Amino acid sequence: MLKPDECTSLDEVRKQIDEIDEQIMALFGTRFQFVQEVTKYKKPDAESIIAHERRAKVLNRIRQLAEDNHLNPDEFEKMYENLIEHFIQEEIKLVNK
Repeated sequence: MLKPDECTSLDEVRKQIDEIDEQIMALFGTRFQFVQEVTKYKKPDAESIIAHERRAKVLNRIRQLAEDNHLNPDEFEKMYENLIEHFIQEEIKLVNK
């Protein structure tokens, strides 16, 4: 993996971005595996699955991580709200099987 300032062409920059995207998607896949695992420890009701308190903590943490990395916390909170909502729907499917 090159550092951004080590790239010497547009193609090289794009290749690095593509590699980062692959790593990010692999990490989301791993995160989803943990989401699937967590259903073993939750009650099969909407309140347990949604876990409002945990959701708020995660979103607050994401905001802080975004700020720490000089990213827009509002945008990354929105992204994670979508991600969390998707994973909640997946949890509901698993619990209802």
